[in-house]
Amino acid sequence: MRYDLKHLSTFVAVAEELNFHRAAERLTMAQPAVSRIVLELEDRLCVKLLERTTRKLSLTESGRYLLEEAQEILGRIDIAENTVRLLASGTETSQKVGKAYMTK
Repeated sequence: MRYDLKHLSTFVAVAEELNFHRAAERLTMAQPAVSRIVLELEDRLCVKLLERTTRKLSLTESGRYLLEEAQEILGRIDIAENTVRLLASGTETSQKVGKAYMTK
């Protein structure tokens, strides 16, 4: 079950837009590439994340769950990247508390 952040961020864009074309524009990618990435994710998870009809795109129950988790994961990565940059620049200092870092 190997996939990367590109799979998650692409899925999040499609799930939030509920439209492959708008998600592709948002991601500055070609629509067929977006569709392929989402299909790869579904294949790797062995679960259908989206219900597709000719007129409508909706999330399955599994898709709704993954959307919430993926948004949280991507948000945490953004926080970690920003914190690392601040720490490296000397703007902030940190004190490790358990598994979390507190910035001062």
